[in-house]
Amino acid sequence: MGVHKKKILFIIIKLLVTCLLFDSVTSATIKWRNGRTGNWDNPSNWNLDRTPRESDDVYISVNGNYTVFIDPISSDKFESIKVRSFNIGASSGNQTLNAAYPIYIMKEAIVYPNAMIQLDAPIYGEGKISVMGRMSLLGSFAYSVNISDVDIEEGGALDVIYLSSSSQSAASPSDFVSSNNNRADDVFGHPLAFGEISITIPSTRKADIPITYEEHQAYVHFVSREFYSLFGGCSSSPSTGYWMSPVSNQVIKEEVTVVSTSVTPTKQVKHTLRQIARWIAREMEQEAVFVKVNHVAYLVYAS
Repeated sequence: MGVHKKKILFIIIKLLVTCLLFDSVTSATIKWRNGRTGNWDNPSNWNLDRTPRESDDVYISVNGNYTVFIDPISSDKFESIKVRSFNIGASSGNQTLNAAYPIYIMKEAIVYPNAMIQLDAPIYGEGKISVMGRMSLLGSFAYSVNISDVDIEEGGALDVIYLSSSSQSAASPSDFVSSNNNRADDVFGHPLAFGEISITIPSTRKADIPITYEEHQAYVHFVSREFYSLFGGCSSSPSTGYWMSPVSNQVIKEEVTVVSTSVTPTKQVKHTLRQIARWIAREMEQEAVFVKVNHVAYLVYAS
């Protein structure tokens, strides 16, 4: 073999070795660290003390009941979440990924029987999704599952939980009649809505077990996102709640957050409010959570 050919062969081998080394450095298996609810974007929630990268194999497989949020309110991202592969599901408990950002799957995604992914944005890529648990479409966005292969296996399910805002009917401004015949639109113009709804988010689990600030904020962000995607806007405010503990039979004082929005409380709106509140109660293992419709308080029970 001539010197020139040897030199070319050496360069090719060097390039191959460099590519392999680069792939071994950038590719990794990254795992959700604990069995508690939290945000995808928090590096401390992952075993490598960083968030997943495009070339990573992601595992959310710790036993327990918890939700991992990919949340636009708490994120600086303006791009899709990209990973090489994604696996969710443990041997016990219920694990949920709640994604409000598009997810790009390069290789494959597996949703095991105890797990669920809730999509408030498209999932796409060149890979395959195998659903042995549940894949749900939420909110009012135009959903898209644009991936080469989706396999809903035996025992798996694909469903839609929340109805889109386009299906909700609000009262027309002409339907509003003031009792004293003073027109509401004389000063401010036509009213945007004829009522208000709210959900009170506790800072405890199972009635009186404190949760972390991050967990509490994750639930607040979830409800806020649902409200502004369904109803066009919302506000949240900290408050203090008092109630009787069914366990200790004592008055419990805790910090809560009230998420509210102005909307005409049609039957469809009330139904959606109840679904969101019931989901919060189940996730937080509460017997019930407080909601208000036009300043009238109700308890929405988990079951």
